[in-house]
Amino acid sequence: MDSFCYADVIERLFREFDGTIALPVIVEVTHECRQQLSGSPATAMPELLERLARQRLTTRICLPVEIRIP
Repeated sequence: MDSFCYADVIERLFREFDGTIALPVIVEVTHECRQQLSGSPATAMPELLERLARQRLTTRICLPVEIRIP
């Protein structure tokens, strides 16, 4: 996946979670997801990455503050 697609995913997630999750957290979660999906087909990577990162970010919002993962 080229960096342009990666940046697009981060930008879309930032707009979606604007005001709820800080940009550095979105970048960190997206990067972790990208590493975990490294064996996936390149053509599927943008969609897989965005879906996984969105799910992980949504989970962070739903967790009570005392058990949030840094």
